[in-house]
Amino acid sequence: MAFVPKTSVLSTSASKVADSVKFDASTKTIQVNDKNFGEIIFAVNVTDGIVIFDPATASKTGTRKDRTVNLVFDTTTMSDSDDILVIYEPLIEDQAIISTTDRLLTNILDSLGELRIQMSLITGYGVNEDI
Repeated sequence: MAFVPKTSVLSTSASKVADSVKFDASTKTIQVNDKNFGEIIFAVNVTDGIVIFDPATASKTGTRKDRTVNLVFDTTTMSDSDDILVIYEPLIEDQAIISTTDRLLTNILDSLGELRIQMSLITGYGVNEDI
């Protein structure tokens, strides 16, 4: 089994090296099971020392559906057990926080609207009037 580094000169502060990769050479696919897998940047067969995905090279691109990348590059002579290094841009890790924040802000605005109605009943000012 070849050594697979966890850092790379290609890796930027925002990019990640995939921890969990399943390679199917015969179907020319890579499945990345990392939680925040976003956009693939680069993939290399470390065992054979061959770049298999590079968006700058037309013959080494691919398409992606969910967590699976279908490669243009012919990997059918490679082995499923080869070590594959994948570098990717992660999804926004705070997506759940953003969604929660949106819900919280909506609740606050609803509460403010209800408070304004209650204040108008107490003060005698109309809902659309400045208090």
